[in-house]
Amino acid sequence: MGRVVSLSLCSGGECFISGSLDRTVLLWDQRVEKCQGLLRVQGRPAAAYDDQGLVFAIAFGGYIRMFDTRMYEKGPFEIFSVGGDLSEANVVKFSNDGRLMLLTTMDGYIHVLDSFRGTLGLLRVQGRPAAAYDDQGLVFAIAFGGYIRMFDTRMYEKGPFEIFSVGGDLSEANVVKFSNDGRLMLLTTMDGYIHVLDSVKPVAEASTLDATFSPEGMFVVSGSGDGSTHAWGVRSGKQVHSWMGIGSGDPPVIKWAPGSPMFVTGSSELSFVIPDLSKLPAYSIRK
Repeated sequence: MGRVVSLSLCSGGECFISGSLDRTVLLWDQRVEKCQGLLRVQGRPAAAYDDQGLVFAIAFGGYIRMFDTRMYEKGPFEIFSVGGDLSEANVVKFSNDGRLMLLTTMDGYIHVLDSFRGTLGLLRVQGRPAAAYDDQGLVFAIAFGGYIRMFDTRMYEKGPFEIFSVGGDLSEANVVKFSNDGRLMLLTTMDGYIHVLDSVKPVAEASTLDATFSPEGMFVVSGSGDGSTHAWGVRSGKQVHSWMGIGSGDPPVIKWAPGSPMFVTGSSELSFVIPDLSKLPAYSIRK
């Protein structure tokens, strides 16, 4: 398996999908060690499950392909063009109600799509963007150029209704996410910074990072350039625990399983971590 660049878990948390630089997309069941399915693609893939876990999307080569999880081996049931944008896919995501999708690409394009009919609109930014929907699917955030811009999904073409500075960090955005209650936002950047609200906390390695909120929003779990994973207190900004040797030396992709105390990391291999959030030094790990 090549280096993992995309990871998505279904709503039940038992199945997940990974996309790698070796141009493969693998389907997994965490109860089984071996992958349950393999799809080969012609480019760097970005993959995501919808809110029900019944459909997954794979973006590459200027198109988004939609698959039924129960019969994916028959090929996509729908293919959407993204307006001639042939740059590599960065991230594809569904809104929580499954009606909309966001696709960001390496050339700085952001595509907003109707999951049933295809592209609704296109935004162009100056730099590599990171984008995410809030928990209601009514608002989405786009991070680039040292700012996070907030858009109303019903009138995004009118521009952002709010713009937040991220403290002078002008490095490229990597990941932006909302907490489960929508009250907090998390932004990681290519220079190795993690932004939570107005707090900027540097990490040890200046490298590409992924990060995620814990289910209750009290902690942030982030990757690092040496392949390790770290937990940070949201309010204090202090590191409270680290897991060394999870994966390879590449910064891991990290996703928290919906409705579960477990998070999954992926680099050159996949790892499952179940931390005790009341006593973070206690955890179990399975590879």
